Amino acid sequence: MVGTTPGGGNVFNGWVGNVLTKTVAGTNGQTLYARVCARDRAGNLSNWSGVSDGIAVDTRRPRLTPLAVIDYCTVLATFDEPVVNANQPSNYSCTRGVRIIGISPLSGGARYRVMTTKQVPGTSYTLTVRNLVKDRAGDSLDPALSSSSFKGGKLTGANAWSLYR
Repeated sequence: MVGTTPGGGNVFNGWVGNVLTKTVAGTNGQTLYARVCARDRAGNLSNWSGVSDGIAVDTRRPRLTPLAVIDYCTVLATFDEPVVNANQPSNYSCTRGVRIIGISPLSGGARYRVMTTKQVPGTSYTLTVRNLVKDRAGDSLDPALSSSSFKGGKLTGANAWSLYR
C-alpha cells in the first residue's frame, strides 16, 4: 500500500505478484508512505510491515537562475534548489574563451562562486552548466534553463585609479 498519509492506500492498494519492485507515480511535492505484506502460494498473508518514512516526490528538474557578477574573475551561480556535482569546474563552460578555473560552494548547496580567467568589462558571456549537475533526487538540469548570460566584470573609478571589481 502506498498513500499520502502514513498507513494510507490512496495512491496504490493492490498485489504486485512475484516482483521485487513496483513503480508508483506521485505528484511533484507529495510525500508518500508505504507498507507491505507478503502472500505465499497457499494464500497465507504475513503481518503488515511498519510504515516507511515519508518519501518526497521530486519530478521537477533544477534550474540555473540569473547570474550575478562579483568582479572581473568571479560569477555567482545560483540554482533554484540544492544540487550535486556543481563543485566540479569541468561541469561548466563559458563563451568567448573564458575558462572556469575553480568553484567554491556556498551555503545550502544551491549557490556557487565560479572563478574564471579574466573577463573583459562590459563584454557579454554565457555560462553553461552541464547535465551532470543534478538535484538530490537525481534529476538533471532543465536543458532550457542550464545557461545564463552575464556582462563581464565591472569597471569603476575610485579617485584617480581605475579599479575592476
